[in-house]
Amino acid sequence: MVATTPLPGVQFGRATLVAVVGGIFAQPVEAVVLGTNRRGVFGLGVSAALRDLGGPLIEREATTCAPLEIGSVLVTGAYQLEQRGVRAVLHAVIAPTLGQPARPADVRRALAAVMLTLEQRRYRSVAIPLLGTEAVDRGEMSEATMIDVLIGLIVGSLRRGAPRLTTVVIVTEFADQAQHVIESALRLREHSWRQESPR
Repeated sequence: MVATTPLPGVQFGRATLVAVVGGIFAQPVEAVVLGTNRRGVFGLGVSAALRDLGGPLIEREATTCAPLEIGSVLVTGAYQLEQRGVRAVLHAVIAPTLGQPARPADVRRALAAVMLTLEQRRYRSVAIPLLGTEAVDRGEMSEATMIDVLIGLIVGSLRRGAPRLTTVVIVTEFADQAQHVIESALRLREHSWRQESPR
């Protein structure tokens, strides 16, 4: 899938949050995030694309570190993706096994670990998919609510730290998801302005 033109971004301090419908590996960023399982084994879809574009050493490095802790993040080299400017792959450990849906609580923990790692490693830009939206299949949370939770966590992290992070690209599959991402970010920014405004 090719990248499309992103929607207008939302500014939080130095960082701009944008949403785009397209391929995560087509984004001009230093780091990409991938949802994974405790074994670090790649499946189909985005994982297969990562194996094709980045080479088999990314998966090999991840599986060598297994078993991984759910809710944590593993950083591996980007290997062949370095030709595209990507310096690292951040594997967010959100599922026990390949193909098993993620629990929202585990997604939140893993995404928090991702944001902390981005800050510690001083990356300037990152592409993040809508991690865990498959959890809606289990009826634990609607997709819209899950997106709001993810964007809320990312925005909260941008406000607290990540001094070098200037671009956060949220990569979606569908245009309505991208629109929801931006609307959620705008609501958070407006809420922040109301809190900070003098009474």
